[in-house]
Amino acid sequence: MKRTLGCVGCLVLCAAAGAWAAGSLVPAELKCEYRVDPAGIGETAPRLTWILTGEGRGLYQAAYQILAADSEAALARDEGTLWDSGKVASGESALVPYGGKPLASRAQCFWKVRVWARGQEEPSDWSAPARFSVGLLAPEDWSAEWIGYDAPAEDEAVPRDPYTGSFWVWYPEGVAPEAFPSGKRWLRKGFTVPQGAKITQAVLYATADNGARVNLNGERVGRGEEAIQSHSKRYEFDVTALVKPGENQLAAEVENAQGNAGFIATLDVTLEDGSTLSVRTDKTWKAVNEQPGRGWRDAAFDDKQWAPAQEVEAYPGKPWGPLFGKDMYLPPAPYLRKEFAVKGDVKRATLYATALGIYETRLNGKRIGDVQLAPGWTDYNKRVYYNTYDVTGLIAPGAANAWGTILADGWYAGHVGNRGRGVYGKEPRFLAQLEIEYADGTTERIVTDAAWKAAYGEVRAADLLMGETRDLRKALPGWDAAGLDDAAWKPVAVTPRAEVKAPVQAYPGNPVRIIETISAKSMTEPQPGVYVYEMGQNMVGWPRITVAGKAGDTVTVRHAERLQDDGMLYTVALRSARATDQYTLAADGPVTLEPAFTFHGFQYVEITGVSAPPAPEQVVGVVIHNDIPRAAVFEASDPLLTKLASNIVWGQKGNYLEAPTDCPQRDERLGWTGDAQFFMPTALYTADIGAFHTKWLVDLVQDSQHGDGSFAHVSPDVGIGAGAVAWGDAALICPYLMHRFYGDTRVIERHFDNLVKGMDFLTRTSADHIRKDLGFGDWLNLGGGAKDEVICTAYYAYLARIMSEMAGVIGRNEDAARYAELYGSIRDAFIKAFVSDDGAILESSQTGYALAFAFDLLPEEKRAGAAKHFEAEVARFDNHLATGFIGTPRLLPALVAAGKEDIAYRLLMNKTYPSWLYQVTLGSTTMWERWNGWTPEQGFADPGMNSFNHYAFGAVGEFLYSHVAGIAPLQTAFRTVQVRPRPGGGLTSARLAHRCIRGEIVSDWKLDGGKMRLTVVIPQNTDAVICLPTAAPEAVTEGGQPAAAVFGKNIRAENGETVIRCGGGSYAFELPYAG
Repeated sequence: MKRTLGCVGCLVLCAAAGAWAAGSLVPAELKCEYRVDPAGIGETAPRLTWILTGEGRGLYQAAYQILAADSEAALARDEGTLWDSGKVASGESALVPYGGKPLASRAQCFWKVRVWARGQEEPSDWSAPARFSVGLLAPEDWSAEWIGYDAPAEDEAVPRDPYTGSFWVWYPEGVAPEAFPSGKRWLRKGFTVPQGAKITQAVLYATADNGARVNLNGERVGRGEEAIQSHSKRYEFDVTALVKPGENQLAAEVENAQGNAGFIATLDVTLEDGSTLSVRTDKTWKAVNEQPGRGWRDAAFDDKQWAPAQEVEAYPGKPWGPLFGKDMYLPPAPYLRKEFAVKGDVKRATLYATALGIYETRLNGKRIGDVQLAPGWTDYNKRVYYNTYDVTGLIAPGAANAWGTILADGWYAGHVGNRGRGVYGKEPRFLAQLEIEYADGTTERIVTDAAWKAAYGEVRAADLLMGETRDLRKALPGWDAAGLDDAAWKPVAVTPRAEVKAPVQAYPGNPVRIIETISAKSMTEPQPGVYVYEMGQNMVGWPRITVAGKAGDTVTVRHAERLQDDGMLYTVALRSARATDQYTLAADGPVTLEPAFTFHGFQYVEITGVSAPPAPEQVVGVVIHNDIPRAAVFEASDPLLTKLASNIVWGQKGNYLEAPTDCPQRDERLGWTGDAQFFMPTALYTADIGAFHTKWLVDLVQDSQHGDGSFAHVSPDVGIGAGAVAWGDAALICPYLMHRFYGDTRVIERHFDNLVKGMDFLTRTSADHIRKDLGFGDWLNLGGGAKDEVICTAYYAYLARIMSEMAGVIGRNEDAARYAELYGSIRDAFIKAFVSDDGAILESSQTGYALAFAFDLLPEEKRAGAAKHFEAEVARFDNHLATGFIGTPRLLPALVAAGKEDIAYRLLMNKTYPSWLYQVTLGSTTMWERWNGWTPEQGFADPGMNSFNHYAFGAVGEFLYSHVAGIAPLQTAFRTVQVRPRPGGGLTSARLAHRCIRGEIVSDWKLDGGKMRLTVVIPQNTDAVICLPTAAPEAVTEGGQPAAAVFGKNIRAENGETVIRCGGGSYAFELPYAG
């Protein structure tokens, strides 16, 4: 027996509001598997969804009929050639399974629906038609081979290691290197460039253990970079503008924290005649261990009293080893092409395409589709996704056609996280199949195979983290059009399909697309020739710039989230990610430039290499992310709170890119699982993420589970560990939340066996129902965390409870009973081990109490005492939050559950550090990773981990939506919605419009003159429980009439509130409100 998840409390569902019904229901906004008209799905029993609109109140669907046909014409004739469901007595309109003829590969399905309203005999009109197609379901459907191009380009030579020949140097301390004392030392070296020489380029490679500040001729090297802070990062500085003919001076202030210390550098100066002058660190450098006098960085300084530097170790000796790996070299992107003839009239042409890497594919000179970074990111060892495109309109019938593709490294062969290049493979590959159906009934396949040709073009390097380099002089005009003389092109490399073991499957989500564009707001010139553009919004994507230049000019574009005090980009927090695009121009005059195979997180854009700066309107931010339609708009009387809600939305936009990432800008961009589950309740309100999480939960639950049952820290899994509390637990929590918001049982059914293995892992790593292997803990908490065992055991209990609920949903009743019993046992153990008689929780602060209240782990007789301790822990931090990633999402709801709503609002509305609004007062446009990412007093926080676009602390959005505005699902998929706004914190108004799977819900309240006015919109075919903050129903009006007269027996006083039960429609309430 299946049952429904969700809290219904004392809810008595009734549809008395049906007495208001007028008109008829109209089905609209048809979707298949959460998507509009998806092409090439991998489901043979896809689920269909529609919303219902209609004038009046309390309209309910009593039955539906679905027609599905294999052609538009048949559907227009009302012929259900694939499926005629007949009249089905059901109120369900979300995720209704297809029940027609079996769907095979390549099947085309056109469908529509009509409904019968409760109490009405006649059906509605048919909806507008929708469609979906089935992709290639079996391996034998493919006849294409994997192709690529591995030959080196004519100018492609893996660069030498610039440190070869240099030494790690230091001040001669007189002790063994491992005993070098901590502190600062000073180093300098003079060198001469021949008089009259023309310098074409100068590059300084330098690093230090532990840190260094390097000057050349008295000027700090770099364009806004912070000091060298780690020998594990590659530091490369363009110093062309600083080197001069004649005498030059390198100077470095170096610092050691403890133990081994050293500084290593190579300066390469290239002259017009092609010769190179190299300056390397060695014993000819001078060193001193006391603060030198004024002018020590200048060539004229007298350093005769300085000691010769000690050559600590020849490069690449221990303990540092090699610093310049092959993974720092970025190869050019292959261009692949094939011409083919189309023999006659074309009925339909469909392209199926994928890559080990990312691709852009073109037909007869036109780009196919609007998907960016296709086919997306998976664990390529487990599965590879393909995209499906209808290309009928691009085919040239009866003529020669040309098909071309650019293939880049992407996640497959490029940099992923801090793992370097080639995590999954070294050489990208492209696999595609173009299937043409002719009007005469015949078919033809054009596939990737050995007949294709390859070359290199203008894309000289492309990496998701490092950026993209284009040399427009190497463009290949007409390469994607028929008739090109490609005799000079080379044969492609072919990898037989059988050698790639991972199955090729249909992409199940909404792909990455260009969503919007934003023009720069202003421009500054902090250094001569360095132009910095402020975009007004921290975003993810790339800048599209229009510049005027000369042939051979190289335009460099760098990206950052923040500026330093000197107006230059703050880039040290990018760590090893270069996030730099370069373009070499092919002709004089204006040109528009943008990349295609990388992305950046940025609010500021730096452009150099131009003689005149582009105008701000010529610098356009192109915003990309997975196509997750926005589903929530929140506003409040306090503009800071409204801005916070906007920041939450932008944080989700920037980090929902193939995986729910931890940040979009530095050398990480990984799908940290804990971060995802902390934010998911907010994400489910803010955007339609059903398709996105359908895809990502395969990455997480199926592909990131380790042999012991634990789940990876990040998904897709790149091998950095598994099993952390609250992180691996996302594999259980996220499917539960998917069901709660969307009513999705399939996501539970398909993953449940993996979830059972995950619970078995937790049980094996517990003792007497207590767990203590924490993992990351309450990450970035400010002292308000909790004892390890408290966090671990609280999560263990919560997971047992939701596993019981999920088992019940899919009819696994024995499992449901087993996990319910386990939950009770863990809860009892938690109380016995951690909760004192007065409600205090052992060695725990705000996070411990938040989890205990949120997960219902306190006995009734101890709740009041625990609430007092909870309040005291907030007071201990001067009535500010002190929680980290684990505690913050639960903090405010738990305070409300503890009866401390006033404290919850105080924390929400705080504007001083640390708080959500503090970031807003400092000008944030996205959520920050740290509470103190930047402060006026301290400046920037630790650059080793300091993102200004990280959604984790945006989990407070759930409180804005469910408490301030008051919208929450009482039954799964919002079959019954609660609207229970709770004014507080000095707010005088708030509004949320949330588009759930059943339609739009609105809660819009205002306080004025001792009254509260509340406008509510409920989707048709939906029950609602509206809770008003007054114990006097007789004082409530709706639409100017006494509410009791409008709602009859469906309004009453309950627990100090007026509770109204009604159906869909619009309502306008007024009631006294004293605050």
